[in-house]
Amino acid sequence: MVFSVKFKSAFTSLVPLKAILFDVDGTLCDSDPIHLAVLRELLQEIGFNGGDPIDEYFFVQNIAGKHDDDIAVVLFLMISREV
Repeated sequence: MVFSVKFKSAFTSLVPLKAILFDVDGTLCDSDPIHLAVLRELLQEIGFNGGDPIDEYFFVQNIAGKHDDDIAVVLFLMISREV
């Protein structure tokens, strides 16, 4: 798919673009292991799950591939049940 640009910006005159690459998360780089490690540490620090780290199964079932608002609902519901 080719898009036509009808205006010239100062940036394109300095750096002529031949292509623009969009990465849908997971296409070029599998970032799930990094997200798991960061969330495991963060959630443990705030006492989520009784202070026990989340496991990969929990991550895959509740976080991986989900939208932020859906993840927040799951996490907040679980936190409110623990209180």
